[in-house]
Amino acid sequence: ACGPFKTVLGPGSDADHSLHLHLDLAPRRNGGTFCQ
Repeated sequence: ACGPFKTVLGPGSDADHSLHLHLDLAPRRNGGTFCQ
């Protein structure tokens, strides 16, 4: 999932995402990606 998405959060990343995935296509301010 980290390839096409700029932000990926899922179980194990934090308490807010313990039961679902967060996939975001919006560009990040620093131009990088965040994948956990």
